[in-house]
Amino acid sequence: RYRRVMDWDVEPTPFSEFSTIQGTAGASAVSFSSNDGFASAKPLSGPSDRGFTGDFVDAGPRDHGAPFDFDFASLAPGASQSFTSFYGAAATETAAINALAAVGAEVYAYGQPSTQDGPTLGAPNTFLFAFDGIGGAPVFPEICDNGLDDDRDGFIDGADSDCVRAAMPTVTTYAGPAGVRSTPTAPPCRAPSPTAPVAWRTRRSDSGWARSRRPQAPRTQRVPPRPVWW
Repeated sequence: RYRRVMDWDVEPTPFSEFSTIQGTAGASAVSFSSNDGFASAKPLSGPSDRGFTGDFVDAGPRDHGAPFDFDFASLAPGASQSFTSFYGAAATETAAINALAAVGAEVYAYGQPSTQDGPTLGAPNTFLFAFDGIGGAPVFPEICDNGLDDDRDGFIDGADSDCVRAAMPTVTTYAGPAGVRSTPTAPPCRAPSPTAPVAWRTRRSDSGWARSRRPQAPRTQRVPPRPVWW
């Protein structure tokens, strides 16, 4: 068993924050999470909370945090178990989501101030606590036009099979005088060209990671309807 605890104290409103946790329901190694930033770091100390457990959004404002309990499988002598913890901060919630997508986070927590735009836009700052390698899938799947390998499968944008599947035409089957025929139609979502230019910069600092991106004008790839007969 393993435990990690975060007590937010987010400026400019320390001791009065909004807290969010997402992804625990789909991560098999996470056995407990809550908003109790004062929980003991001892893994056998038992669960505790300040009104919220599991996944929740914008709990608060109050002085709280994000503890996580992990239950991993038993290990044979000499074997090991590893996973990754991420700490960071971003200027907005949107920038925080981009950072989480870039690392393929399976579970994450936000700490946001109780300013006017804190719980809605994550301004002036959103603090992050996240994990991967804990029996889940990336909370934010592949985004098909941001130049990043969001789900960390080694493929970017249009080269990722997730984007290829999203771009496949739907099929409508109906009966007509000549028998049964099927007509593919253009998909409702846009699959960007894998070569569409995207300019982005990555900056790493002692306080964490942040990513900013300046996309070029998007290009739309159309799938013309073409009758298929059999």
